[in-house]
Amino acid sequence: MEAPYYSGDFAGSCVSVNLEEYKNILTLIFAVNEINKDPDLLPNVTLGYRIFDTCGDPKKTLGYVLQILSGKKMEAPNYSCRGHGEVAGFIGDSNFYTSHAMAHLLSRYQYTQLNYQVTNPLMSDRSMFPTLYRMIPDDRICYKAVLKCLLHFGWTWVGIVTPNDGSGDTEVQELRKMMARHGICIEYVIKFSDKFRTLNKQETRVIRRSTSKIVIVCGFFSEYFLHFFTELHNEQKVNLTFIFHEPWKYLKSLDNFHQKIVNCSLIFLQPLITFSAIEEFVNDHILSTSPNDPIREPFWLQMLYMFSSIPRKKGQFRKFIQVNYTDLDRFKPILYGIKDSKPVYVFRAVYILAFALEYMDLVKGKSGSYGLEHIGKLHRYIRKVHYVEPSEEEIYINERGEVPSEQILGNLIYIKSNHHQILSNVSIKPLAKFRDYPELDRLLNIKPEDIIWKRGTVSILLLTVAATFYI
Repeated sequence: MEAPYYSGDFAGSCVSVNLEEYKNILTLIFAVNEINKDPDLLPNVTLGYRIFDTCGDPKKTLGYVLQILSGKKMEAPNYSCRGHGEVAGFIGDSNFYTSHAMAHLLSRYQYTQLNYQVTNPLMSDRSMFPTLYRMIPDDRICYKAVLKCLLHFGWTWVGIVTPNDGSGDTEVQELRKMMARHGICIEYVIKFSDKFRTLNKQETRVIRRSTSKIVIVCGFFSEYFLHFFTELHNEQKVNLTFIFHEPWKYLKSLDNFHQKIVNCSLIFLQPLITFSAIEEFVNDHILSTSPNDPIREPFWLQMLYMFSSIPRKKGQFRKFIQVNYTDLDRFKPILYGIKDSKPVYVFRAVYILAFALEYMDLVKGKSGSYGLEHIGKLHRYIRKVHYVEPSEEEIYINERGEVPSEQILGNLIYIKSNHHQILSNVSIKPLAKFRDYPELDRLLNIKPEDIIWKRGTVSILLLTVAATFYI
């Protein structure tokens, strides 16, 4: 197996190794290996890959993409000197800004891009990004689901809060327009800051004086949301109903102190999807002694630095691994305890690309290897992919360039321990499931008595690695 090419300085702009992204990389490698071993899928063709670290930097991302397309260390558009196969497509990135930059460039040159995480509607314009496909729907279906809930329960006077990092700006704009068309009024829109004591005093004053009891929280998960509302909760003057969505799934792991703030919220989530074969490969690789993985050592160096007093310098680390490798077993609960659907989305992206290549007539070159007759045609075959996974999940691309996936509206509940008067166990009670826009009417079947409300009142909260393939 070829070692992943991981470009980027761990000690520089990429200051740490992200475990979730590391698992995504290993999942990609696993999927490529599985396809190459399958005699019935892409016979006579071997998939390869090159992995690069965007470090969340759009400029760096474009530089790497141009290097890959030209096959040179210096960016050279429209020029290629690759000697290790033909670029078939790109998978990634997990960051909106880098993915957006990639989409602009790749659509211009007609290269296929499959994204496994970004849901921002700004990337949903099929005329602007005709070669971009996503493994999950964009956020607009969630916006409409929120609107359905507000209308269903008669909540026409609401507040909106979002981090000031810009992650919720698109969502706020979309919700403003949708609510205005349906007679729902917004009392305030507040951007909470990481500098609580200096910048949030005026904002907390607004909430204290507000009369709306429904708060929609947009953007990505931020611990500063908890800091922002802790003081208000401790005063017991503000009893708010919150609605969350997918980026705030980490609320399930809150400490006891903060659980009280968001208890009995409503939350929109994507069901957890895992494949045991992927988990086994990924976890075994991370815990292995493979010398060909340039990410593994920095990852363990980081883990040991965070959770132990084991020698932290690279040379000392290598000696420790050789002599005391079994000590890493104590990190298994951390590795195995993190469950996420993104590896499955990465796995699907690889297989969709492979099936599209299978449908496409590959041309045999003078060297005897197979290649693409015209790279701009591949994305058209992506739309024809339709297969059933071993889990019996039907995989296909809809007219919006997305793989439809199920979403759940749940009631987020923290339950007191039998032995200690504290909130400890978390439960998500499913209230409704929907897969696409026509199924949103299922939300109208929810009855108030189906929901556990905060303090007996109606309460809710809505919070709102890139890779290249060669053949």
